[in-house]
Amino acid sequence: MTAAGGPIVTGVDGSAESLDAVRWAARTARLRDAPLEIVHALDVPALVAGGVVPPPEEMVDALRARGRRALRTAQELAAAQGVPAAAARLDPDRAAQALIGASRDAALLVVGSAGHGRLTSLLAGSVAAAVGTHARCDTAVVRGDSWDEPGAAARPVVTGIDGSEAGAWVLAAAVAEARARQAPLVVLHAWADSP
Repeated sequence: MTAAGGPIVTGVDGSAESLDAVRWAARTARLRDAPLEIVHALDVPALVAGGVVPPPEEMVDALRARGRRALRTAQELAAAQGVPAAAARLDPDRAAQALIGASRDAALLVVGSAGHGRLTSLLAGSVAAAVGTHARCDTAVVRGDSWDEPGAAARPVVTGIDGSEAGAWVLAAAVAEARARQAPLVVLHAWADSP
């Protein structure tokens, strides 16, 4: 359900992981000649005690100011990657819900592997897991910045297939990505003798 011609959408929370995702998304937007939209979720619902007590307005104002700073920093990073006109949006919702909502019109959704709420850098964060499961467009979870190292352009695009219809969609996306990046493609299929 990818929106052809839709923007590449990335989320930013100010963490180093989210800024890596912004840089990757901006380079991909430039490569695809696609618009870039950067979203910062205020996560105000997380502050509401049991859905009854609204947070103080001063706290919401502080969250907005922090969000605007994160968006400015992300726009500066996007501009440094060759995308000077990235759109920026504050969303009052939780991060996963805001990004899943944005995925309805997006060509690609890009998030960092973990953000401010991370427990460990070894596991995907809850936002990455939620959007990877529920987004309505292709999703990239960016882990670190090793993609930016010298020689990284020669690394392959790797995809797994399982013979399913969804696997065929994943393969088509991987082929398109490998072509766009002029990278080798590695296709994997694994099986087990027992269920």
